[in-house]
Amino acid sequence: MADVQTECAYQKQPTTFQNKKRYNRFEKHHRIMSVHLSPCFEDIQIGDIVTAGEYRPLSKTVHFIVLKVTKAAGTKKQFQKF
Repeated sequence: MADVQTECAYQKQPTTFQNKKRYNRFEKHHRIMSVHLSPCFEDIQIGDIVTAGEYRPLSKTVHFIVLKVTKAAGTKKQFQKF
């Protein structure tokens, strides 16, 4: 399976996050995808664009891992006040 680009929806545990992939159709249908978050991607926030790839089964529901994290467009570098 090819790599999947999704948005980080919510994080249940420190090492996994889940994504509700919704389809733009009349029917109300979604698919929850659990993705393993490696310790090298510590600074992930909800709303970041994540590239996930299929991997060997890590647990009952986790079959994907994070390959690349792209920050959300609305985040800017903020400076601290003196």
